[in-house]
Amino acid sequence: MQIKKINNNLFFSEVIEFLSQGKEVRIRVRGQSMLPFLDENRDEVIICGVDKEAIKIGTIVLAHIQFRQYIMHRVVAVEGENLVLMGDGNIGKTEKCVISEVIAIAKRRSRKGKEIDLISLKYRVYAKLWFTLRFIRKPLLVSYKIFTQRDYLKRKLQYKMNKI
Repeated sequence: MQIKKINNNLFFSEVIEFLSQGKEVRIRVRGQSMLPFLDENRDEVIICGVDKEAIKIGTIVLAHIQFRQYIMHRVVAVEGENLVLMGDGNIGKTEKCVISEVIAIAKRRSRKGKEIDLISLKYRVYAKLWFTLRFIRKPLLVSYKIFTQRDYLKRKLQYKMNKI
């Protein structure tokens, strides 16, 4: 499968159109701000339209924050119509948005053909534990990156060797 890069605004305008028709959309993860739960090298996320009642602490949302890019981060606080978002791979940086800026909710993650329910109780417990460990996230993330990057580079090398 060939992957083409297109402008974010064009891409997300199409995503919004599909979501408005009640469809789920599968998007490839970009960036490392959601490590270790969402990995740029391995994961796709299946998103669905916004159900305001479903947005609560621990939910992963796709938002278009005013004057900024599109981001997919976890809700860490709800203050009326305002949300505080934080990437799982971030140590302390947060973003604020209003519920109306939320475009979608992450429903499932796909890794190596296996889908994980991001809304399940089990997954939310893992996410809550990870959030409480934010004071030691940095060494945990460094270890995770070293381990997964080594595997990623090994797979890439094997792929190139097979092509020869």
